[in-house]
Amino acid sequence: MRSRVMTVAVAVLALAVAGCTSDDPQPSPTASRTAAATPDGQTVEGFAREMLELATTSGVDEDLGTASGPVGKGTVDVRVVAMTADETGSELVLALTGATSSGDMTDWSASRGIYTDVRGIVVSGPESAWKLKAYTIPDEEHKTPVDCTCSRFPKTTTADDPFQVRALLPPLEDGTSSVTVEIPGLDPITDVPVTWR
Repeated sequence: MRSRVMTVAVAVLALAVAGCTSDDPQPSPTASRTAAATPDGQTVEGFAREMLELATTSGVDEDLGTASGPVGKGTVDVRVVAMTADETGSELVLALTGATSSGDMTDWSASRGIYTDVRGIVVSGPESAWKLKAYTIPDEEHKTPVDCTCSRFPKTTTADDPFQVRALLPPLEDGTSSVTVEIPGLDPITDVPVTWR
């Protein structure tokens, strides 16, 4: 039941985010002049933050691909636990373990340390024909992307307690059966299977 509620909520979020911009031009939703609102009047930013803060453990045992390596002064193990898609958008869920401390994952934000989220993670298609990042939500006054539909990276990770991060991205190309997940500083995770909803 929780899975069905999450799927519906993600679908609603994907529709609501359609007015936001993506970091990557493919596909390229148009930017809106004001923050879009969900049917209950909540802004996209608030709704995305609420959705991404929902901690789920479903699928934490899945292993769709892995990468390990040094980050900052520590090491991290990344496991792809879900890559789902439908015509409205796609969602990537990762489980992180390892021995990291504050600041080790700064490069994952692709922002020279300005943001503390995983907006630097890329999902790419076969032979890198297209690349997608989480939607970013622009600041109305300065038109710069200040928020994104992605989780914040953890300050620390441990070997025995997986930390889940997720990102909501634009739709994949129809019929995509697998993708590559590119995480800054680690080897790409190839042949990650896509589950279509």
